[in-house]
Amino acid sequence: MRERAGSSQSSQRQNESANLVVYVVDDDPVIRRALEFLLTTMGYDVVLCASGDDFLERYVPDLPGCVLLDVRMPGMSGFELQALLQRQATELPVIMMSGNVEPEDGHWAATAGVVAIIAKPFDNELLLGHVRAALAERLSVDSAG
Repeated sequence: MRERAGSSQSSQRQNESANLVVYVVDDDPVIRRALEFLLTTMGYDVVLCASGDDFLERYVPDLPGCVLLDVRMPGMSGFELQALLQRQATELPVIMMSGNVEPEDGHWAATAGVVAIIAKPFDNELLLGHVRAALAERLSVDSAG
């Protein structure tokens, strides 16, 4: 009976997350794969991107979603990508991740329209809570427009 209850909760979560895309932008392949496993288990569609440029090539503006964005990457940093998205008025909620969150990172993130900035390693439930909140924000923007 417990397995059925768990399966029912899993099915309900997957129905809630159907057709929602989470872009994972991180230069670390281990982080990308771990997040892919976690998020697909919850029923989200996941697009893995190894860099900011990779994200820009794969991003589909018409799909509702959010982005998990590493702060420090070679080439275009997470800060630079977020600034570009903000200049383009992209309605894509951003959750930033960093192995070393500095106080100025949090200040910058708050002024740059970032939904949250979380430290690696992160608690899965905390991360999922931020993803759910970001996607709810995106869906409310879509339904208002």
